[in-house]
Amino acid sequence: MSEPRRTGGFSFRPLPGINSPRMENEMVRRLVWSGLLAGFGALASIAANRMAGLVWRQIFHEEPPE
Repeated sequence: MSEPRRTGGFSFRPLPGINSPRMENEMVRRLVWSGLLAGFGALASIAANRMAGLVWRQIFHEEPPE
């Protein structure tokens, strides 16, 4: 196993399989990146919607509009 890399005070140890032949293909790497962005974007959208609803209820004491 490789030596952990230091990044900003955290130790980073590569996950097994990251340098596998499948991940060396540029198209696969782009698809994985797009999937990660989509997943985190969806989670952020859900979290923002819930937080906005909480703030709306606290301010106006009613359910937010649809």
